[in-house]
Amino acid sequence: MSERMTTRPAKVVVAAVVALAAATAVLAAVAVAGASSGGRPEARPAASRLTWHAASRRVRFPVYRPRQTLGLSGSGLLLHDGCLLAGWGTRKGAHFGLYEPGNSVQCGQPGEAASVGQTVVNGVRVHILVQCSTLPKCTIRDGERKGELLIFVPEKKPSHYTIQLQSMHVALRDFLRVARSFHRVH
Repeated sequence: MSERMTTRPAKVVVAAVVALAAATAVLAAVAVAGASSGGRPEARPAASRLTWHAASRRVRFPVYRPRQTLGLSGSGLLLHDGCLLAGWGTRKGAHFGLYEPGNSVQCGQPGEAASVGQTVVNGVRVHILVQCSTLPKCTIRDGERKGELLIFVPEKKPSHYTIQLQSMHVALRDFLRVARSFHRVH
């Protein structure tokens, strides 16, 4: 059931991949700074001190946070070019990240991915996507081990707002637990 999914013309996909790579690099820098400081908040960059509530007051879109983090430590919360970015875990181990709003070109749309199944999140049927080196022939196992699992989490209300959630080295069942655990921050 592996169908290739593209949602934007090639130029936009390339731009989105570049934007996603830049956002991932920013999150990685926040994670590395936190790890190198021994986890002491005072030694972290100012961007990592952003709280979920402060972020929700600074942006013009609803902010959602996962209740389920799989026991992984937060590696940072960042507002960058109108996007809210957050990550959990370590670069080399299990980790996942979110990009809000996930339905905008600058914050979401990570490029091509293979649809490997469907699931229901917040009452809406959504595709489970995988990005891997053998695209378009990606499997769930590829997403769990060598590639990335990707899902667009819909808002609980019908406003068409989505969160881009992606992970590496995380089992699909755990990834879906995170995807189904988002709650709005006020």
